[in-house]
Amino acid sequence: MPEDCSVMVVAGPTRPLVPHEIDALSNYLKGGGRALIMLKPQSDQTVDEAALVKFAQDWGVKAGDNVVVDQVVRLYAGPALGLNPVVNTYTPHPITAAFDKQTVFPMVRTVDAVDSAPTGLSVTAVGQDQRDLVGRN
Repeated sequence: MPEDCSVMVVAGPTRPLVPHEIDALSNYLKGGGRALIMLKPQSDQTVDEAALVKFAQDWGVKAGDNVVVDQVVRLYAGPALGLNPVVNTYTPHPITAAFDKQTVFPMVRTVDAVDSAPTGLSVTAVGQDQRDLVGRN
């Protein structure tokens, strides 16, 4: 990792991460680094993200094997729009403190904290209902 790296972004990889990439990312986090990991929707099976999902779980975050459906939108606007949940309220957290607009999450899956976070790691939900987004304190 570059010395001046503030956050490592893994944005929907186009191929599976190999062990040395996972090791490099893990070492970066162990040294106090931060990461933003964006997984593809569960319905997109074009890339095997099993290693990345396992990596996130090792760091206290588990990705659901599902797709979130906004039942209110689905009820009034039809099934196609139900797969684009809209969030307009956020749990108080420094990450969401200035959020004052609606956010659309197309084809999103649930993200939760693991039942018991690894020693020395604090995992905090920052989404609307404590399940939408998970961040590291």
